Amino acid sequence: MGHISAAFQTFVLSFVTFYIMFITMPLTFVLFLRELALGMMRLKAKPRKPMSILITGASSGIGGQLALEYAAPGIVLILLGKDDENISISLSDHWRTLLSPP
Repeated sequence: MGHISAAFQTFVLSFVTFYIMFITMPLTFVLFLRELALGMMRLKAKPRKPMSILITGASSGIGGQLALEYAAPGIVLILLGKDDENISISLSDHWRTLLSPP
């Protein structure tokens, strides 16, 4: 009487596998996506502090490119370089291209 038939074992195993694959896993994934979306909304809703970035060698090369990449509203750039005029020219050209109408 303690012997369970192979057909019943197969049925129970199939039911458990179905439950895990098609009910539990998708529900977990949906809850994960929901939490991810809520977290992203919280990040966007928070007022951000102004960010200050110090870039050395900003008159040319990698420092100059970093200055152009980080130039955005709300970011305070502190630029150091050998050629002050080159820094101001490259940034003014960059802002002119960003603000010009398409």
